[in-house]
Amino acid sequence: LATFTPTVNAGIFTATLTLTGSGACAGTNPSDTRVIEWGFAATVNAGPDQSICANADAPLAGVIGGGASSATWSGGTGTYNPNNAALNAVYTPSLAERTAQTVTLTLTTDDPVGACNAVSDQITISIGTLPNAANLTGSGDGCYGVTSSLRTFITGGAPPYTLEISGYAASPVSGYVSGTDINLGVLPVGTHNYTLVRVTDGCGNTLDLTAPYSITINQVPDAGTTLNNTPVICNDGTTDIVLHSDVAGTSFSWTVSSSPAVTWQTGKEPVPGNQLNGEGFSIAQNLAHNGTGPVTVTYTITPVGPGATACGGTPVTRTVIVQPTVTVTASGTTTCSATPVNIDVNTVNTGTYGVRYNWTAAAPAGVTGASNGPAGGVTFATNISQTLTNTTLTSQLVTYTITGYTLDAGGVLACPGTPLTIDVWVEPNVLVTASGATICSGSSTNIDVNTVYSSTNGISYAWTAVAQAGVTGASNGTSGTPVTTNIVQTLTNSATAPRSVTYTITGYTLDAGGALNCAGTPI
Repeated sequence: LATFTPTVNAGIFTATLTLTGSGACAGTNPSDTRVIEWGFAATVNAGPDQSICANADAPLAGVIGGGASSATWSGGTGTYNPNNAALNAVYTPSLAERTAQTVTLTLTTDDPVGACNAVSDQITISIGTLPNAANLTGSGDGCYGVTSSLRTFITGGAPPYTLEISGYAASPVSGYVSGTDINLGVLPVGTHNYTLVRVTDGCGNTLDLTAPYSITINQVPDAGTTLNNTPVICNDGTTDIVLHSDVAGTSFSWTVSSSPAVTWQTGKEPVPGNQLNGEGFSIAQNLAHNGTGPVTVTYTITPVGPGATACGGTPVTRTVIVQPTVTVTASGTTTCSATPVNIDVNTVNTGTYGVRYNWTAAAPAGVTGASNGPAGGVTFATNISQTLTNTTLTSQLVTYTITGYTLDAGGVLACPGTPLTIDVWVEPNVLVTASGATICSGSSTNIDVNTVYSSTNGISYAWTAVAQAGVTGASNGTSGTPVTTNIVQTLTNSATAPRSVTYTITGYTLDAGGALNCAGTPI
């Protein structure tokens, strides 16, 4: 096997193969010939596709190799300078091609000597346009604290662009890509005016225009000066929370919560709400609950600025403590004249600053010792203790009206509760009348006992009898005898001289069970 390597680009070579015989074939030398024609293949590269500015020419840079010795540019309706045979010709697009914004050119080699054919390659040239339109827009109006931005959408021209914006401190903006944001940061409150006045594309082509855009930054309202005139109210009292903001035209909304959980009276529960243009508006709600202790109601108030941006401020809270209605328990009683009465007053209620009670006492003429409670009230650990004296002939009613209170921060009676009225009956000091007598031994006494006094549950009397020696038949009467019954006893004198029996008689008022209760003055 033999290999032939050409030493020139192209040519024709005749090769002869001769065989040499040997032995019987000696002297016989057959041969054969072959004609070989060769050539080097042509190569061509029109260069990478390229983009040019609207009014620019395209510099070409074709490359050939292999068997090619020359090449020619074709295609397009423009012109080649110096000519289309120059690999590095400069192509000037025609008006039609500039309008179409593209043209494709072909670079073709000559036909090399030999068997190889001519080859070609293409390049596409994209032709830009002049910038012809642009606008100016942005993030729009906002609330203070947000980040604002500008942006423009540019038609035509070759990016990147340079923007000249009146009113923007960092103008001109270079390296801009159409439709991207220009960060303005956090703008101060007020209206900010911007005008796009010039766009320059990457080819130096300019577009002068007037494209205005405004951004208004609104103040975020602050409701910190909202005034709570009623931090503590009585049950069934009314709140007075006056809304304030540092931004005119602010509207307000509020939510409510309460602790601890209680049952609110129908129509007197705390409710959420809102108020348009609410500067100076008072949240006035009548609150009443059935709890035994104070309830804290929290109003969470959110200010919202006027206008389309409706800037929401930081919520503020105002709390109102609703005290309970203090109810008291106590019982009426019946007391003897000139005997201390002890009324035990209690409550299950508590107050933020404590609870106390006070009372008034209404006594009829003839009863002394009843008086009203002290102006500052007393604690529930203190009973009503008064000595009531009845100077009349009948039972007298003293009425005590007892009212519980919650206290204010200074310890003064503040919120009155539901009054409780109790009755205290003061029995009279019963006096009885009766007369002594002289009787014969073995005869019966008939002591008529009377009184002008009366009592709620009736009058009875009792007696003791002290007899001198020698007298029998006298006995005590301690269980109580109605004044309509006389003392009848048969007395016998076994002595030789007159003897006496002394009866000590005491009137009594009775209790509800009919038992002797209040002892009068003995006779």
